[in-house]
Amino acid sequence: MSSGALRGEIRHPGDGERLQAPSRPPAVIAIGLLVVIAVGGMLLSQVTGDGIDASIATDPALRADMETATTVGADTTTPEPVAVSDPLNLYVPGFTATLIMTTGFPSGVEVWTWSSGPEGTLTRTPVPGPLVDARPDVSGEEIAALRQQADEPPWLVVANGVGVTPVFFGAQSFAWHASQPGDIAWLSQTSTTDPPTLYIGTHADGGLYFKPIADLDEFSSLGVDRPADRIVGYDSAGFIVEHWNISDGVVVPTVERLDASGHPVMSIAGYFVGAAPDGGVVVHDLGVTRITSPGSPPTQMVPASTSAVWSPTGDRLATTSEGSPIATIEQTDAGGETSFDLRLDHLRVEAWSPDGRFLIVSGYADARPFLVFIDTLDATVWPISIEGNPIGVVAIP
Repeated sequence: MSSGALRGEIRHPGDGERLQAPSRPPAVIAIGLLVVIAVGGMLLSQVTGDGIDASIATDPALRADMETATTVGADTTTPEPVAVSDPLNLYVPGFTATLIMTTGFPSGVEVWTWSSGPEGTLTRTPVPGPLVDARPDVSGEEIAALRQQADEPPWLVVANGVGVTPVFFGAQSFAWHASQPGDIAWLSQTSTTDPPTLYIGTHADGGLYFKPIADLDEFSSLGVDRPADRIVGYDSAGFIVEHWNISDGVVVPTVERLDASGHPVMSIAGYFVGAAPDGGVVVHDLGVTRITSPGSPPTQMVPASTSAVWSPTGDRLATTSEGSPIATIEQTDAGGETSFDLRLDHLRVEAWSPDGRFLIVSGYADARPFLVFIDTLDATVWPISIEGNPIGVVAIP
């Protein structure tokens, strides 16, 4: 087993030194603003009746008759974005992708883009409103979040270059599709007497079209005496929901895999950690984390994993563990693993670079947030002190 560790100090880019983490690092991210590519608010008429047509789950276009669509207006209060020249590869040599990241501040949410190369820039923009769980889709071109007002159920909203557009009332949780840009699923429930409804939607022709898939009679997205059920995954195999039961007064979590029609196909005790490329899920329970795929026995992983993300080719699995400063990369097709002592707390695997060379991990040192770039070619580590708490991160070519 080999290992990479932080050493030395962070230096300003351009001095030829590698970036390392000191105990009191300076902030190295310049301030700018980001243009989020516009997402419309077109809503597709709902399908009612006993049989909800789930064929739309396999239709990547999710096209609709424009005459049946309704437009929702946008809040046009976002400041004009300004880009600052600040190439990411100055901080992380060899990194050639663009990073899209949503970050949380006490004052609200910002969306960042940070590109590499001679024309690389850093841009940031605040997204107005009381938003939670703001995350980019797999392409980084669309941002969704939940807007929570004091006396009403939350809205699913999307951010664009001129503000925030409300999309759906009563949405309690959402998940972007793992590989299809612009495709999104969410659970909606406005009454404790009714089960949540599973919806899917897509951005097309300047609008967001949606359609109900199924009423989830065994679930409740409104948590009264327990945490709320929430959708945590959406991919070509269907959907993943983290579900909570009460047994003898104890709250018991389970992870439910649903097919493309919203029907349960697998239930695993524990907390959701990540989703596997083959349709399996990573679940932590009783001190052990396992990968479980439909029809296959579970595979034991490292203890107490808190996050798990596969490389773009699916041959490496990166994980972090609860209470540990170690990030681990396992070679799933040939065995063996590499561990990296990042000397940070609350680690979470965020993303891989599109070429599979870099692993991006978030963490904290004395409450200061960091992004750490692990170069798997030579096992070097490049930590960057940032402003704001990372919420969702994607890396695009």
